[in-house]
Amino acid sequence: MGSSCGGDSAVPYLVKRINKSSCSMILIPHIDNWEIEKSLSRKKIPLLKSKFIFDIEKKDFEKGKIYLSEYQRIDSSFEYLSRIFGKNLIGVILSGAGNDGAKGLKQIKLNGGKIFAQSKPNIFHYAFNPLYEFYISSMPEEAKKMNDLDYFGSLNYLAKHINKNLLI
Repeated sequence: MGSSCGGDSAVPYLVKRINKSSCSMILIPHIDNWEIEKSLSRKKIPLLKSKFIFDIEKKDFEKGKIYLSEYQRIDSSFEYLSRIFGKNLIGVILSGAGNDGAKGLKQIKLNGGKIFAQSKPNIFHYAFNPLYEFYISSMPEEAKKMNDLDYFGSLNYLAKHINKNLLI
């Protein structure tokens, strides 16, 4: 799961709604990870910190665990993980500025994995959920432009379809 600006709100919201017992979650912030770490801590979501994704092998990931990587490019992290996990990888791009992650999603798809991106919330979401106040669309929109996404939608929509795909 890759994010940047606004990810400190989107990541905990999505993480709380995913069935973690059937997967490992790897959070790759495009920004300094302390904001996401602080946000997860406030929600009482335990995580393991890892220095670099590239130092971890498939056998090192445990189901039910959430890993937070140090700052690194989302593209290169997704590309690396897609070689390790192949069709068992779900790549997700959330709120953020720039285009990091779009090329990595393409690699995940080429290796048989599923790819998701967060859509821009509609006015109803803004009115009833302060979470969407900090949504930055350029990373998810770039992911949509460059890829044939399997799922593009709200955080609730993504959580529903991530959980469905974990059962396959």
